[in-house]
Amino acid sequence: MDERKKSVLVIDDDRFVREGLSELLNVKGFEADTAEDGFDALQKVTSRRYDVILLDLVMPGMDGVETLSRIMGQKPGANVLAMTAHSEYDMIARAIKAGAKSFFKKPIDSSVLENMIREMDFAADARR
Repeated sequence: MDERKKSVLVIDDDRFVREGLSELLNVKGFEADTAEDGFDALQKVTSRRYDVILLDLVMPGMDGVETLSRIMGQKPGANVLAMTAHSEYDMIARAIKAGAKSFFKKPIDSSVLENMIREMDFAADARR
């Protein structure tokens, strides 16, 4: 059995959300890393493999959909969960079309988030 901690990249321009999710995920047994914007995220995705990527859709500079498209260009099939605090239905639809596996509205219940990530990991492990 693989005892490696599942790695998660949290991409959010809101420091409070980014650090809070990272801390929560670390407590839940994941290895969390953070990026404050799309540019930072792309550098991290280029240099490291992540099991799951949590991506905020509404960010200044490069928005979440553009970031997602670029991530998928580098890592086709990446497990990306899009997240937003806004009711940006058009943006959510574009994120799903660009390759997001699912999405959730912030704030999310920590047990729901944990289950979503574990289910994604299980599906990814089954394909390997």
